[in-house]
Amino acid sequence: KIIDTVKILLLECLIDGYANNSKSILDIIALFLLHLPPRKYSTVGSILEKGANRAIEVAFGKNEDFDEHLTSADNIVEGAIDIFLACFMGLCQKMPSSPALKSMTGQILGGTIESSDWPTGNSSHQVRARHKLALAVCESLKTTSSQDLLVSTFPLLCRLTNVDNNNLREAAGQILSGINLADAISRERERAETAEAKAREIEEENNALLEEVDYLQAENEELQRQLAVFSESADFT
Repeated sequence: KIIDTVKILLLECLIDGYANNSKSILDIIALFLLHLPPRKYSTVGSILEKGANRAIEVAFGKNEDFDEHLTSADNIVEGAIDIFLACFMGLCQKMPSSPALKSMTGQILGGTIESSDWPTGNSSHQVRARHKLALAVCESLKTTSSQDLLVSTFPLLCRLTNVDNNNLREAAGQILSGINLADAISRERERAETAEAKAREIEEENNALLEEVDYLQAENEELQRQLAVFSESADFT
């Protein structure tokens, strides 16, 4: 029932709810994840992914999408960022191997790096949303214990250190300083060596099977020859 409640909060939240209830939803998600048993990670991970993607859609909504709502576009965007942060950080901490993390990180950080628009007093809420989502991604990555996840984001983080924004450059630099590249390279080398050894083992097994097949074929041919000789001898007698 708790999981169903969280699902409703994240996936059925009304637009105005992002502005009015985001802080409460954030606290609920944090407390919920704190006590989440590992056996539920897969189910909840899917919910967090969908919740994060919905929050992104709301944050990037067009101005006219907010016109019919009583709260301002800025408040709705801020609320959407809060909910995205709760979902994305939850994935980083509990399910760092989720493919959704790499996908959303590439979408948000990649889009931020490629964009020439940076927040100013007159910026559209889409520009401010992109910037704040990128910061939320960085803040979340700081909390993960997965070196594999951090290493997978390494190229984007390096490029982020060159953007024209002090906050993002600083955030990217802090994450990069925590990446143990030597350990990552060592682990990749071990994986490559293990894969190579497995490949050799499979090749040796295949060669042994081929030799066995050749032997059995030769045995069969010899039996066929002996049978033919026997048949001829029987016919003669």
